[in-house]
Amino acid sequence: SLNFEATGDAVTVYYSTDLGESWSEGVAFALTSAWKSYKYDLNINSPQVRFRFRNNTLSSTFELRYVELGYVDATDRGVA
Repeated sequence: SLNFEATGDAVTVYYSTDLGESWSEGVAFALTSAWKSYKYDLNINSPQVRFRFRNNTLSSTFELRYVELGYVDATDRGVA
């Protein structure tokens, strides 16, 4: 899972499993003016993953205070 704390208007989280060559759109979050924690659960079987936080709307902003990544080893999920 990807956990982050944010404030602002909106943010979309993208992820890449090929060193940033291509990006998959994960989920869009509507933010608030107060700092709030958000969680994005995803199931990716990859030796690495990169995340991109983005907002393409003119005059719309977001701020991140922290980002935390949690994971479960593939062997613990029954994936060889």
